[in-house]
Amino acid sequence: MFEVSNDLMRHSSDTNRELKTCLIEEYANEEKSTDGEIYCKIRQYHFEQNLGFEQRWWTWLTPQKSKNLKQLLRHDGYRAAFDAFLRVPSLLEEGLMLGIWHKVAAVRCDEVSGAVYRFRPLISK
Repeated sequence: MFEVSNDLMRHSSDTNRELKTCLIEEYANEEKSTDGEIYCKIRQYHFEQNLGFEQRWWTWLTPQKSKNLKQLLRHDGYRAAFDAFLRVPSLLEEGLMLGIWHKVAAVRCDEVSGAVYRFRPLISK
């Protein structure tokens, strides 16, 4: 009788989970995702160290939005502030507009970071 090793079963389970995730996300992306949804997914997969899925979500951004997001993520204060909102994704999903981020960064609008930190106790609960 054919015996299936534990490693093969574990690999099969991981592959099935990844395939299921791909299909769900592909189907969900038949409608255009918001910048906030894309940000949430990119950060989710970054924290999970799933580079393949993270890169797939980067491809949904225009070149300008990709550049703007990279700029946002390089700034420790902004990154931490926006990551704090990941606990309440609906705040980002409908409100984040990466297309104008370069304008916010150009005026060095550090009030954004400060405002988010004031709400942090509410988000952390």
